[in-house]
Amino acid sequence: MSLFGASRVCSLFVRAPLFATPRPAALSTQWLSIRSTTAFLQASSFSSSSSSFSAAAASSSSLVNIRKHENSRMATILLNSPPVNALTKQTLDALASAIKECEQDDEIDGIVFRSCNPKLFTAGLDIASFYPYDVDKFRSYWSSVRHFWSTLLQTPLFTMAAIQGFCPGGGCALALATDYRLAVDQNTSIGLNESQIGLVIPKWFRTMLLDVVPKRDAELLCQLGTMVPSSEATQNYLDRVVPESELDQEIEASAAPFLAIPKHARVETKQLFRAETIADVLNDEEAEQLVGMIGRVQVQETLAIVVARLKKKK
Repeated sequence: MSLFGASRVCSLFVRAPLFATPRPAALSTQWLSIRSTTAFLQASSFSSSSSSFSAAAASSSSLVNIRKHENSRMATILLNSPPVNALTKQTLDALASAIKECEQDDEIDGIVFRSCNPKLFTAGLDIASFYPYDVDKFRSYWSSVRHFWSTLLQTPLFTMAAIQGFCPGGGCALALATDYRLAVDQNTSIGLNESQIGLVIPKWFRTMLLDVVPKRDAELLCQLGTMVPSSEATQNYLDRVVPESELDQEIEASAAPFLAIPKHARVETKQLFRAETIADVLNDEEAEQLVGMIGRVQVQETLAIVVARLKKKK
């Protein structure tokens, strides 16, 4: 199978740092190093039978499934693109459409993003769209990236991420764009790890991170591309961590206070806090700068090293 075939192993999800870097004292010694590709792919093999969702939902051929909750006004948007739920152009477009579909449903006031694979939330942005560089292909891909995040940030729905497993890069940014973030307490980690493969995060990834952590912590996290275990991530990325057995119950319990607030007040307050981030996402000039940056020789050479490593590991 080719590197950029159906397996989509080449998401922005790198497990081996290009350069060894000392860990600053300000960072916990328990924070995770980036893992090997082979080990992770073996650990995250997709199995719908291990999912907490129904077989009908997990076996769907759709990249994204919508599942209404029986006893609340919540719905689950389920990532269903095995083996690693890479955020390809098709998946991003499907996610944006799913949000809009839920907005049009009078029975839905809130959504929670989950994965069919309990070992992996999403492996993040799709490196096949970054390398080898094709300016038109990447510009089209980045348009879908911006459309999804602007849709998520601006939706009047209450939004939540319920994370199980690895959640790097774009997966972390998806979670940061929601109103509330839950994770299970075992075998779960999260972080903006783009620097590990020679990429600079978009300005709006930084803006979202600065909404939840002090500037110095954000700088250290992003410079080193650190993945933080969920047990420590309530200091930065997460609002609450629970045992896996309590996740379904906690989703409903955490959503209830938000849904009890008068909708107009909640939505308008939310938009006040998100205005700067939304403006950054919609900034065409900054988007074009990023399109150009991805084509730089240094960036493509670094991505070539990553891709070669991934090929060698397969």
